[in-house]
Order: sequence, then C-alpha cells, then structure tokens
Amino acid sequence: MSKIDLPRYHWLVSKHEGRFVTNTYSGSMGTLPDQGCVSVRTFNYRVYVDISSSEESTFRLIAESYIIQPWSRGGNKTDFERAEFESSENGVKDAEEWLGRTAAKYGF
Repeated sequence: MSKIDLPRYHWLVSKHEGRFVTNTYSGSMGTLPDQGCVSVRTFNYRVYVDISSSEESTFRLIAESYIIQPWSRGGNKTDFERAEFESSENGVKDAEEWLGRTAAKYGF
C-alpha cells in the first residue's frame, strides 16, 4: 500500500476571530523529478474539512482522489473518488489509509 502523510487535524481546521477557517491539503504521486507531471500518469488527491452552513455547524473531513493521464488537455481528471471521514485526528488517519489503498488500486 502507498503511504500518504497528511497534516495534523489542527492544520486542516483552525479558529480565527470566532469563525472557522479551513485549509485544503493536496498532493500527487507519480511525478518525475526532472519532468514533473509532463507525459506521466499521476495520482492526485486533496483533503479538506467541509463545514455546513446550517444553524449548528457540522464538520466533515473529505478526501478526494483522481487520475490525470499523460498529455491530457487541460488536466482532464479520470477515476474521481470521494470519501467522508470523522472530522478529527482519527479521521485524518483513516483518510491517509483510504488514500493509500486508493493509490495502490491504480498502481501507485
């Protein structure tokens, strides 16, 4: 299984002047040191905390992944997958494992 290290939960969500601000973390696998993502197939992912705008805010940790094929026009994405996890440090660990399994499924 591929190993993906995500930042701590505290980094993904932080309190700022009474309002919650979320950071998005993204990464990729399969890039080449001298070419980047040109002419190679890459596994891409992002993780963020989604906050509902209802009366009682609900926090959800979201992980998304997709493949970008070599020489795709405009970075066309294929094989998009999305999963939702508990919004906590444990949820971050679960998201890391899910992303690792998903990357491995596509050969990364």
